Amino acid sequence: QSEHGLHGECRPKVADDETKTSSRKVMFSASCSVRTMFSELSRTCHPESPADVFDSLNLAERVSKPLAAVGTYVLLEPAMRLGLSVERLYAFVIEVDSMMPTNHYHDAIHVADVVQLMYLLTNDP
Repeated sequence: QSEHGLHGECRPKVADDETKTSSRKVMFSASCSVRTMFSELSRTCHPESPADVFDSLNLAERVSKPLAAVGTYVLLEPAMRLGLSVERLYAFVIEVDSMMPTNHYHDAIHVADVVQLMYLLTNDP
């Protein structure tokens, strides 16, 4: 386990549902260092960006599971303080992500946006 919570690098890979001509997404997985992944994305994708800068739609274009990625980022430190394994946290956020409805409003992208805002509101500047 790395200090960033998850091992390895996040390299862009073509998702199963994408063609060779479409943009590439970072495939969020347990082998991906979530802190490294966010450091390599634009400021509009970073969970610590101000609410008027964070763009969950932009994040969803670049990361295969935006809710799982944001959830892991914001819950990583509290989970480690509680002695929970990163693998268990990852399994939890993936399960939550998979349970999200597919409608065009209350979906995983919207929830990622809400999680990011709650993270900002509950953390000291």
